[in-house]
Amino acid sequence: MTLSTSSSDPAKKHKNLLGSKSLRIICLAVLMLLVAEAAVRGLTRETDTPVNNAELLTVQPREDGIYLLGNSMFKTGIDTQMLSDLLPDELIDFEYHNGHYTNLWYLIAKSALGETEETPAVIVWGYRARYALDPAFRQNRTNATDLFAIDDPIYNTLSAGGSFPEGEKGVHSWLDESSVFYGNRDSISNKIKEYQTRLGLNFLDTFNLGAPASLKVALLDNGRSIADEILRSVTKGEVNLTEETVVDAVGDFISGPFKQFSEGYIPRTAEAIEDLGIPQVVIIWRPVARVNGELSNAEIEFVEDSLEYFSSNSIPVLNLFDDENISIDFFDSGDHYNAEGREYITRRLSDFLKSLNN
Repeated sequence: MTLSTSSSDPAKKHKNLLGSKSLRIICLAVLMLLVAEAAVRGLTRETDTPVNNAELLTVQPREDGIYLLGNSMFKTGIDTQMLSDLLPDELIDFEYHNGHYTNLWYLIAKSALGETEETPAVIVWGYRARYALDPAFRQNRTNATDLFAIDDPIYNTLSAGGSFPEGEKGVHSWLDESSVFYGNRDSISNKIKEYQTRLGLNFLDTFNLGAPASLKVALLDNGRSIADEILRSVTKGEVNLTEETVVDAVGDFISGPFKQFSEGYIPRTAEAIEDLGIPQVVIIWRPVARVNGELSNAEIEFVEDSLEYFSSNSIPVLNLFDDENISIDFFDSGDHYNAEGREYITRRLSDFLKSLNN
């Protein structure tokens, strides 16, 4: 009996060891580290490899298409599917950067759009006066803004509220030159998010929980978030966009001093697009404060200066700022539009683009 027990103990211990929860967690952690290392190796570049900033765009423009460039104002204000239906002969692409402002539009226009393989027929971008007045305004977190900003003296100056010596290299430029991981951090982050989404969908399939085809398309192809889909599900489609329920610019943001129109990003962005030889349309958004009559004089003067600038440079403007048909009923939270506002603005943009072709 003693012999029998001693001969079976190693087998039992071995079985218990393999079946222990701690060991399974360790094995899973090691596996994840190996996968992460392989992903990093596959995503990173050598430090001496030239950067093609066009690769940093989330959506590449298509030849002779309409290229929308914007943040949550564009996402809540323009229904891209509806716009495609209203303009069936046009290709619609949307370069979406939530939580970004005029600094990123300038950087993309100056550093990335000139390097794309295909050229759109028109670039549609825009701004709200409140945030255009503050060129330094941006989210206080690592994001694609810094990638587009490598060695750009104008950005270095304005992003620091004008105190950064023009022409001097910033820390982001130094890190990009010194670190493969820093230079590719945004690409790595996006890929990891995609792998996480795919892993979650595969998990549902593996355990026969089922991931509807529509969910896979929404998450992987249409760029929607899980939060978007949850909201649409629990509200039976009443709320389609999480951005509608968010008050903009509430959180951890970097800000700086207000600057005159000529000192900010708006004319520089327009000039950068003009230099590319690509037609542009600028949308001036109508905020809640404009509807309620609570707008500052600085914002009103900024819009007046911008309209004068665009007119003198023959740049088409969709002026929603002065559109009194946009009432308080068109808004959800903060300046973000609801479904009614989105439909109205989408139709206005469609009509405006059609008028330019006539």
